[in-house]
Amino acid sequence: MGVLAQVSNSSALQQNLHQKGYETETQRGLQWSVVEDWLICYDDEKMLVLGPGARADHDALRKEMNTLMHQGENENALFASLQERNGFFKSVADMHLLSTYFSDFGKMFKNKGFSPNELFLHASLDSEGKELFMNVELLTENDSLLSLFNELDASFHQIQGTNTSGFVTNSLCWFGINVTGDKLLEQMRSFPQIRTMLLALNMCVDADLMLKSIDGDVTISIPEISLLTTPSVLLRAQLNNTDFLEKSEDWKTGFSADAGVDFQEYTPTDFSLRYKGERYFFGVYEGHLYLTNKRDVVEGLKREPLLSTVYDEAANVRFYSSIDASRMLKLAATYLLWLGAPAPLYELLDDVERVNLKIYDSRHYEFELKFVHELKEVVSRSIEQSAD
Repeated sequence: MGVLAQVSNSSALQQNLHQKGYETETQRGLQWSVVEDWLICYDDEKMLVLGPGARADHDALRKEMNTLMHQGENENALFASLQERNGFFKSVADMHLLSTYFSDFGKMFKNKGFSPNELFLHASLDSEGKELFMNVELLTENDSLLSLFNELDASFHQIQGTNTSGFVTNSLCWFGINVTGDKLLEQMRSFPQIRTMLLALNMCVDADLMLKSIDGDVTISIPEISLLTTPSVLLRAQLNNTDFLEKSEDWKTGFSADAGVDFQEYTPTDFSLRYKGERYFFGVYEGHLYLTNKRDVVEGLKREPLLSTVYDEAANVRFYSSIDASRMLKLAATYLLWLGAPAPLYELLDDVERVNLKIYDSRHYEFELKFVHELKEVVSRSIEQSAD
């Protein structure tokens, strides 16, 4: 592991090392010191630390560190690209490092015929007011890798952020994408709760035909979670047609009461299906298909003027998720205390309002924490509590 830091006063650094009992020496125009198993070298501008390493390996490390310390500004492409980034913390690495620690990641690259060191990861942290951002970007000059990324981007369109009536504004968490019905089927089956609803629907209705009518923005939201009951789930999807409703008369005869299936029609566009003791509600409302496991969710989306402020932030990205962290943490409060979480950590988490994830395309990601108060105030208070 290596650390590079800027030096403002090399004499003070040397004095500090001496005060702590560590000797320094001058070699090849650089000051050198050994702290435990770490090798340190510095000059008037910068300090490089590498380790931990066996003392027998220090001669080889010195040679490598000397080369690194004397290289020109333009000799290191990674460092040059790092300088172009914004943020109070910036990092860059080739993905070979990740493949070393995460073997499955390396296998994925090898199966695709790529080498991990052909892909570079940039990550940076920045803040503004009550928000903390982490931006991640994947870079490569490999044409085959670029083609793979373009193929992934072609599978998902940008969220339009229009026709949002019917979205529950105060959801505990929700996920947004823009896809066609065929692609959506693959995504839905990755959610156990949604997958169960699909199995129940197909006992009576042609769920595939419904889903193939989807073309546009899709949201999956969880309005509420209780530790004692099954969480409610709501799927909302923009439709390009409602032709499947023409077969609704056939749905009434497509089930078997003996098999524990019960079908109900409330209106020409609102239905429900009971399967194995669970009832699922589905239908069409204002040009959108809805699917949920709770009746009150259906009543809610027809009763309120539903235009989400967070949905506006989702426009023009390919994937967006938002979690109401304050409500989620209230659910987790007892568990955190049981784990013995330190008070400063608990206070810091309690100050988080929302957690958002934006995926602009297959190479650009943004993770966002929104706090109740100014970030500087949150950090200062946490430091004071830690000191106490």
